[in-house]
Amino acid sequence: MKILDLIFPQNVKCIFCSKEVDEYGICKECYEKLPFITGKTCIKCGGKSGDPNVCIECKNSRHEFEQVFSILEYSGDTKQKILAFKQNKRKNIGVAFSELVGEYFEKLNIPFDVILPVPIHENRLKERGYNQSEILLQRIENTYGRVYKNIFVRTKDTPHQTGLSKEHRENNLKNAFKVLDKSKIKNKTVLLFDDVYTTGSTFDECAKTLKKCGAFKVYGLCLCRSPIKISKILNND
Repeated sequence: MKILDLIFPQNVKCIFCSKEVDEYGICKECYEKLPFITGKTCIKCGGKSGDPNVCIECKNSRHEFEQVFSILEYSGDTKQKILAFKQNKRKNIGVAFSELVGEYFEKLNIPFDVILPVPIHENRLKERGYNQSEILLQRIENTYGRVYKNIFVRTKDTPHQTGLSKEHRENNLKNAFKVLDKSKIKNKTVLLFDDVYTTGSTFDECAKTLKKCGAFKVYGLCLCRSPIKISKILNND
């Protein structure tokens, strides 16, 4: 491979329509169709909400984190691409989305000391070949640094959380994480990153563990936020 090809990648195709693009991996037309979360959003989880303050999900939850910033809604073509990235080893999809995550990060105005990807268990790492959150943080890591990959680990091989209730998710995740180097987070403001926010259980358990180990505050950033299902919550009350 030529050096110039490393600096200026050739034949990059849009992950949605396969149209050839100069770089990035998402063409202008498809970028404009992305389901960005805008308008009234929850000040706790960052999801779309009819309430400009706290959504109905967060009103019924006690979160351990300070706030989560959510970029896209987990639906439609975006959801399918994330699933292909995680389940079909389409690493190029994650690389493209990492550019989008980096753009969003530049707009955040919170002085983070440390950025941590939500870890996956070593068994799943062997199966998938990579931690999706680490791939999605590539742009931020290359530009700003401060991304630590080996100080926060998952010690419990939990089953897939898809389709589980919030209660079951919380039970699965109890004592699932461990900090290997507490000096890196002690008295620090931590930004925790995950690909998808569904109920907040993963962010909560991670934040709980990090704070027990000395973190001052824990914020979250996720690429996608699952749509808030108001009817489901009302039926469970």
